[in-house]
Amino acid sequence: MRSACRPVRVVGYEECMVSDAGVLATAAVILPVLGLWAYGLIDFSRTDERDMRTYPRQTWILILVFGSVFGAIMWLRLGRPERPRARR
Repeated sequence: MRSACRPVRVVGYEECMVSDAGVLATAAVILPVLGLWAYGLIDFSRTDERDMRTYPRQTWILILVFGSVFGAIMWLRLGRPERPRARR
């Protein structure tokens, strides 16, 4: 099997070509993840502190910034105010 990398004149350095499929696969993973994180940050910023369910605002901002996607998932599951349920 042939490598996608080829040696360059600088010793110890190889120039690697990235396929279009690799770029698309990477973008297909990264873009939704960044979208989820951005949604969590925006939703958090629009929520009043009195409506937050578990932690205070300062704690949530640390969780969201340093926890990135996991912080956004935590916010959506644990911190976001519950929506009123429709009556049947």
